[in-house]
Amino acid sequence: MTAAVDTLRPTGPRSVRVLRLLILAGLGYATWVTLRSPAGFPGGWPRLAYDATFASCAALCLLRARRVADARGGWVSLGTAIAVVAAADVYQQHGPRTGYPGPADYGFLSFYPLAYIGLVLLIRGRARRLPVGTWLDGLTVGLGLATLTAAVAYGALTGGSAGSVAAFVVGAAHPVGDLLLVIGVGGLAVVVGTRAGPMWYALLAGVAADVVADSAYLAHTLHGTPRVPAWVDLLWLASTGAVAAAAWLRQDPPRARHSSSTGTLLLVPISAAVTAVVVLVLGNTHQLPQLATALATLTVLASVARTALTFREVRVAAETRAQAVTDELTGLGNRRLFADRATAALREPGARTALLLVDLDRFKEVNDALGHPVGDDLLRQLGPRLAGRLRPGETLARLGGDEFGVLVPGLADTDQAVAAAERLAGALDDPIRVDGVDVLLTASIGIAIAPQHGSDSATLLRKADVAMYEAKRLGTGHRLYRPTSDRHTRERLQTASDLRRALDRGELLCYYQPQVELATLRVTGVEALVRWAHPTRGLLVPDRFLSLAEQTGLMRPLTEVVVRSALADCAAWHHSGIPLEVSVNLSAESVLDQRLLARISELLGESRLPPGRLTVEITEGSLLGESERVRRTLVALRDLGVSVSIDDYGVGYSSLSYLQKLPIDELKLDRALVTPIARDSRAAAIVASTVDLAHALGVRLVAEGVEDAASLDALAGLGCDRAQGYHLARPMPAEKVAGWTRDWARSAASLPAHG
Repeated sequence: MTAAVDTLRPTGPRSVRVLRLLILAGLGYATWVTLRSPAGFPGGWPRLAYDATFASCAALCLLRARRVADARGGWVSLGTAIAVVAAADVYQQHGPRTGYPGPADYGFLSFYPLAYIGLVLLIRGRARRLPVGTWLDGLTVGLGLATLTAAVAYGALTGGSAGSVAAFVVGAAHPVGDLLLVIGVGGLAVVVGTRAGPMWYALLAGVAADVVADSAYLAHTLHGTPRVPAWVDLLWLASTGAVAAAAWLRQDPPRARHSSSTGTLLLVPISAAVTAVVVLVLGNTHQLPQLATALATLTVLASVARTALTFREVRVAAETRAQAVTDELTGLGNRRLFADRATAALREPGARTALLLVDLDRFKEVNDALGHPVGDDLLRQLGPRLAGRLRPGETLARLGGDEFGVLVPGLADTDQAVAAAERLAGALDDPIRVDGVDVLLTASIGIAIAPQHGSDSATLLRKADVAMYEAKRLGTGHRLYRPTSDRHTRERLQTASDLRRALDRGELLCYYQPQVELATLRVTGVEALVRWAHPTRGLLVPDRFLSLAEQTGLMRPLTEVVVRSALADCAAWHHSGIPLEVSVNLSAESVLDQRLLARISELLGESRLPPGRLTVEITEGSLLGESERVRRTLVALRDLGVSVSIDDYGVGYSSLSYLQKLPIDELKLDRALVTPIARDSRAAAIVASTVDLAHALGVRLVAEGVEDAASLDALAGLGCDRAQGYHLARPMPAEKVAGWTRDWARSAASLPAHG
């Protein structure tokens, strides 16, 4: 539910408490009257108290609509429905006697459309983003319940509808209205889920109780019973009280439903289909209402549609899981698969497992000389070669760039791990032909063994990395991890442990570096830069801990902390009259995280910022090898209103292909091109061409690392859109941004604009 309702005090305003007390008193009095007169609810003062309680319930719903904007239309409809029923009952008790149907009967009947409208408006706010399968589940359950109700009771409830056309229509409309309420209750129960919160539980209970009371009333009336039992009136009052109570109860936010198996997914449509088929079979041997047969047919059709959708969802889920653990470039497993397999292997009691880290030597030279597309082709050909050197039970995965990981479980001795490294190195004995060139590669391989070097994948990977760099330094091809070569073991492990605690303690915070629009000298936004307020080592910059976060699986919670802080600070500036944009850096791991979109969507909702205030910056390196998956993620981010920026542009991949294919709003020019721009004509020419390219593509160009006035003037002269750097402002805490921005605006007013 939106924050507007979440911020209500548990007891509500004083008027809410008074109305609640009146309703409780009315229910208590009605219960006492029912116990004393079970044959029928008496008139006079008891009936006036009864109607007054109805009126209090209507007032409670309408007060909720008046005081809280969220779902206002739904509560107005429900409150009006209850008020109309109360007025109709008063008219029936004290108004002039008329034939059937009279004004009171039409008033009672109007409850149904008003209740339907209210329920639809309420569920629309909760279920706007629910998948089609959930809606089909709700429809199938609702139709199945209606089928049972129609088969068992509909004929009896409508059998007494005789007399005038109006009498027949009104008499038949009540059971039809109740059938629709049955469909609504069944569907609503499925759509809102099992953890919907107190509001939905109370609302569902109230509507369901109303259906039971209506059915009992119609059964007694149409069978000639002189007085309806008092418990029916009491149940009506209790159902209305439950609906009114729901107006001021908490509603939990919607949660996606997860099923553990295909059988679980099919349980709802199969159960409903079986019920409908039974009704259809009975229709051949028993006289059933035609409506029951029609509803059974609709239930079967909805069930078939849900079953077909379920199989499609299962197939898509299987494909998604496969994609999630597959490296798109080489077809090998990716880092996620490698971590899962490593965790499983390390759980085996008493087993020894080797983790090998394979890094190609001088691969950067291939990229620089032949281009990244050729480098990608080389990696695609290398993958099957390495895979061909594996033994049964071993796992090969591409960890990123030109790094590959290999798991060798069930080691008999260390020599077996060394032999595996030599087998992998042998895959590079023959040259690889790419772009008409025969490329001969070598690799450096680091080896770490569990349990002697560590008992978890992150520790083993780090130690294999240490051994790999030692092998590269010595030129030995492969190297077993040795503690004497790991000069930073204790410090790095302690830092990793501290970082986990820092996330829980709130020690990570954001500093912000302003961005200035060069044409107007207006501050348009800030870039969020994470800092770690370490309790003993002071303020640490990202270089001191981000690589550790990646190696220890902490990038996801760290990214969430940064995005949450940045949006909260941006919202605070916005409310204080400073409408800034905020940019947040995302690592390659974060871009590929399947939970990223949902978390950013939730955090944007919490911040209540206008669309377009958040920009995510991704490096060119994160675009390599996973282009289609990255494209889907960026498109989804754009759909949320988030802008996309390519960071460090100009010194990495810099392929025109992704500028054409990906939804990009901004390019951030790397400082390596910005710093020499005022004194190096070649750098200035590159920046000028990049400005023209960006503007031709309809994206803005931001220069980072502006260190002096000459560079700033040169960038402005070339048409660069925005700039940031120490010459303009150093990164600063959130609480200083507003003051700095106001000071800048005053000083910039006296400077000539570059437009």
